[in-house]
Amino acid sequence: MLTLTRLKILIKNNVFNDCIRAITCKPNILKNISKVNNENSTIYNPIFKSAYMPTFICLNKLKKMSAISNCVVISVSFGFKIFDLLNYSEVMYISMIGIGLTTGLLTSCWLLSDRLVIYAYISDDELKCRMSYISFWGNRNELYCNIDDIKPIKNSKLDFFNHKIKFVNNNNSFKIILQDSTIINNAKFRKIFGDQIM
Repeated sequence: MLTLTRLKILIKNNVFNDCIRAITCKPNILKNISKVNNENSTIYNPIFKSAYMPTFICLNKLKKMSAISNCVVISVSFGFKIFDLLNYSEVMYISMIGIGLTTGLLTSCWLLSDRLVIYAYISDDELKCRMSYISFWGNRNELYCNIDDIKPIKNSKLDFFNHKIKFVNNNNSFKIILQDSTIINNAKFRKIFGDQIM
């Protein structure tokens, strides 16, 4: 029989675990993926897994919290000014610090992890590719394309965060970080993204 205290502890633990799963994009679902099916019943096998996925997903999720907390802090500081608890210069300092921190976080996340590929898959017939990438707000999205539509990635010593995945007749590009990442099938990875990056 559950006591009221025990029930409260269980509820708090479940809520805490749900929050952690939401922030890290449900890693229990993402781990140990062997084969993935899409709506057309094409089987995709994993060939690449990014080592930085949890870091960038959490960082992108923090952008929402930072923007909301910044709005709250600025509103409260102006409320304190109305009641003469803060003077105008203090309110301006608080506002500028909040806006600066939020802008810095948004810009750094946009530069580093917007459209960052975290998983890559290849179909059994080796004609199609599926890429899982992080959106600007930290959501995981899927992209399906033909292998022939992907341009080979060019190697650059300056491109730790900027190996670009580009497409034929399309201006969209995606980032991929190869350092410390897991390449599950080297031959198939080269077939999709080219030989220059390895």
